[in-house]
Amino acid sequence: MTGRRPRAGLITGLWMLVMTSGCAPSDQTESAPSAGASPRVVQDEAVPAVVLPDLSSMEEWVQDEVRERDAVVQALLTRDPEPPDVELARAYGSLGLILMAANQDDPAASSFLTAVALAPNDMRWPYYLGQLHLIREHHAQAAEWFERVLELAPSDVATLVELGGVYLYQDRLDAAARLFSHATLVEPRAAAAWAGVGQVALARQDYPRATESLEQALELDPGGARAHYPLAMAYRSLGQFDRAAAHLERFNGQRFDRRRGGRWPLLADPLMLEYYNMLQSSEAFEHRGNQALDEGDYPTAIESFRRGIELEPDNPSLRQRLGAVLAFSGDTRGAAEQLEEALRLSPEFALAHVGLATVLAYEGRYQEAVERYFLALKYQPDYVEARLGLAEALRARGRLEESLPHYAQVAVDVPDFVAAWVGRADALIRLERYSEAREWLNDARRVHPDQPELQQFAEAVAGP
Repeated sequence: MTGRRPRAGLITGLWMLVMTSGCAPSDQTESAPSAGASPRVVQDEAVPAVVLPDLSSMEEWVQDEVRERDAVVQALLTRDPEPPDVELARAYGSLGLILMAANQDDPAASSFLTAVALAPNDMRWPYYLGQLHLIREHHAQAAEWFERVLELAPSDVATLVELGGVYLYQDRLDAAARLFSHATLVEPRAAAAWAGVGQVALARQDYPRATESLEQALELDPGGARAHYPLAMAYRSLGQFDRAAAHLERFNGQRFDRRRGGRWPLLADPLMLEYYNMLQSSEAFEHRGNQALDEGDYPTAIESFRRGIELEPDNPSLRQRLGAVLAFSGDTRGAAEQLEEALRLSPEFALAHVGLATVLAYEGRYQEAVERYFLALKYQPDYVEARLGLAEALRARGRLEESLPHYAQVAVDVPDFVAAWVGRADALIRLERYSEAREWLNDARRVHPDQPELQQFAEAVAGP
């Protein structure tokens, strides 16, 4: 989820504008039965009617979709002669997908279970059940369904990687390694599979294998910034501190989400792509916008976020994201408008304050940027990137003395942020506090021995 001198800080800040926000909790609704129809008998067992939730609180398009898909189920159940089981399974599966999209997990699960009973050899329905349990963080149940998928499709790359991830979470390293390795054999360009191999190797303390595999993942998908962190840890364990620092810098600089380190290397998943492309909700457009950002497709991201805002104009997260991608695209005025609206809707939205501060600093309006950074820290005191942005803006404004404690705090909190060491060194030199600058640079070069900018500063203030 994927962070200095003023010019670099501005670019970094724009990356930080894009964060993964939590989804709003689904409404609690009363249940209502599906339209009455006689149960279908499959293999001597009755297929129960799926109990639909109350639709009144859902978006209108969702209500329409649920009713239409349920109507297809009911028509098939009452048709004479009876339709083939696979046809009825598709209808139940389609109903399950829209219920899953509407965050109605229990009726969605019932629909998929019915589809599985009707078409036990169709891998789609156990796969969606696995994904549904994964969303719920029910890892044991997710593993059971993904295992069933592999019985039907032993070389499905998406399932191999998803199940490998569950096994890794469960600390079943041997099982996870087998699945990730199999996935790389089936699809050598599967970045997520190589990242999985690397994670398992790191957990086993096989650091050479970890670095090799994670480097491969990043070569295949350079936007998978989250993989820089385990790669840095592997290099650090090998004693290659310069490489570790470089990857930590990339992790901090490219991440979209300051807490989760941006996105993981991409996994081609046709079934989930079909699921996301089906949706017409603000949440779905947000997902599509994020996916477009991952691919560097700014026009599609802008269009997706705008369509999400049309459906939910009071969503501050969508407006913040749109502001971010507009800033990337050079439309600072449009970015500022969206970020200001996000703050009108949510005045304590620290990320939007930082985003607006970044745009203001980009335009040379450093005093206004300083005020926004201060507000971000007021609402989120541990926001390291906001503190770094504040230090940069203060330095650019000429308020060198005020910038010093903020740089120092960032260097303590995140020593791998080279910008904090460089910025404070520059401020001390400009204040002509050379002795203090030399001491600071000695510490900085111990943390970042191969940074040329720090070397240049050190040479500039070297004593006789």
